[in-house]
Amino acid sequence: MKLENKKIVTKEETPYPNTLYKYREWDNPYHQTLITKREVFFPPPSGFEDPYDCKIPIRYDLLTYNERIEFGVRVLKAKEPGKPHHYYRQKAIQQYPNSAFASPKRIEEIQKIEAEDFDKRIGILCLTEHPDSSEMWNYYSKNHTGFCVGFDPKILFDYLGGGGAVLYHDEIPIIYPTPKHSYDEQLAFQIFSKHKKWAFEDEYRTFLSKMAQPLSTEDRIVIVPPEAYTEIILGAYMPEEWKEQITKALPPELINIKTRQSTINEGEIVLV
Repeated sequence: MKLENKKIVTKEETPYPNTLYKYREWDNPYHQTLITKREVFFPPPSGFEDPYDCKIPIRYDLLTYNERIEFGVRVLKAKEPGKPHHYYRQKAIQQYPNSAFASPKRIEEIQKIEAEDFDKRIGILCLTEHPDSSEMWNYYSKNHTGFCVGFDPKILFDYLGGGGAVLYHDEIPIIYPTPKHSYDEQLAFQIFSKHKKWAFEDEYRTFLSKMAQPLSTEDRIVIVPPEAYTEIILGAYMPEEWKEQITKALPPELINIKTRQSTINEGEIVLV
């Protein structure tokens, strides 16, 4: 699919690391395609372990009464353009007692619907700057039996339309409805904000979005140009059989890619 330019920089004037990495499991056929077909997959956020990752609710409940009325005014202006402002405001005030904003339960229902809709229309590619993180090897590469692929972030993000660093917070940011937070601000908060307990990942992300309709499985798969690949790192406990399989499975355009082996020395990961 053609990617839209949607570059979001979350650490201004901070250069990308020289390489960004994706940890995978070799005995998972879907993970193998990262090498065999040069495919990256943009999963929906619903599969993420962090309950707030891309799931921060928009806080309609924190709007003041006047802010809720003004929100209603904007909705009415879109439905009935060309009327004077006092018409919209008076009508918004009249409708308020029966609006969603007057009911905490309805606000929760709206937040749930928005979260489900967001999940269907967004795909996130997660990468890290660390190829030697024991926690990452354990969790994302099946206890050091998998592999890790390095990418040139400039080539990768230029091709995918942009990307940026995840920012880690003591408390999850509050996201307000427009216009207090624009749509772009809401998107940036959702995609690039995580709790500091996940800071060890030092994560960078890029994303796909398709607002008109849900992303299909095919939409979420993107073929990456071979020049974006920099290296493959084999897990310290990867079986020899799998190492041979990887060597044989490399497509011609990746045959000469640098390959390294990770080892564990006194609890530290060493790449050789």
